[in-house]
Amino acid sequence: MGVKQVCNPKKTICRKLDQQMEGLRIVCISDTHGKHDQMMNPLPIGDVLIHGGDFSSTGTEADLRGFVSWFDSQHHPLRIFIAGNHDVTLDASYYIDRGANRFHKRLLSSAGTSSINYANTCMDIVKSSTSTYLQDSSIDIIIPNKKSFDTNSNDSNSKLVCYGAPWQPEFCDWAFNLKRGKECQDKWNLIPHDTDILITHGPPLGYGDRTSTGFQCGCENLLRTIQSRDQPPRLHIFGHIHEARGTWHDGRTLYVNACTCTFFYHATNKPIVVFLPFDRSQPAFIVDDLDA
Repeated sequence: MGVKQVCNPKKTICRKLDQQMEGLRIVCISDTHGKHDQMMNPLPIGDVLIHGGDFSSTGTEADLRGFVSWFDSQHHPLRIFIAGNHDVTLDASYYIDRGANRFHKRLLSSAGTSSINYANTCMDIVKSSTSTYLQDSSIDIIIPNKKSFDTNSNDSNSKLVCYGAPWQPEFCDWAFNLKRGKECQDKWNLIPHDTDILITHGPPLGYGDRTSTGFQCGCENLLRTIQSRDQPPRLHIFGHIHEARGTWHDGRTLYVNACTCTFFYHATNKPIVVFLPFDRSQPAFIVDDLDA
């Protein structure tokens, strides 16, 4: 199956939830940029809270500690987050090569530490979180029954697979940037074929990727990877392009650009709530777009 052409993808319409339907209520946010305290409080109820990256401004230790403390305190039973291009300390090779000098030269000098040690400290912070941090990795959300779920089982028929990756095509020399083509494709080839929920920081081509100048900066390789599969992810959550927040459906996958910050970095966009049925033959759908 080839890549579906995306010219004018239509926004999805909220669907009323059938209370008898079994599934997960997923609260989607992204690109909070250290302004999580300015968001609506409390967040909408849900089984899972997912953050699509760029939770800091430049990935300082203070920013990461503040976000992790806030995210861990949320009431959702399962909380999952990935990094984005602004979370520069979590891309160690980029940070050590040039990110530290670009963003934190004075900070590191005053702290008397090296870029390597600072990057390691920042990664330790996210790894110590009681939430789940994904970086080219996945988590199995187990479905023992309709009333509860866990994250530890080998039964493929009773789980939903969630995979997270922070990458996007080259974008202004920030973190987690890849050259278009093979570099991007090599990362997307890591996405398991049984993935139900895909989280990337950058959008696929044609969905939530149009900048204020009209340029569609999404990844063609990511779109091809999703749409060429016999069983594509039913839900794809991302952010990165603030002004392109919204939701779309291609008939098999629900695409959610969940950016919290606007183009001017005001954290006023509200979360988007998605329902993902346990039944894999059923599509994911929006139950509450609070900004719609």
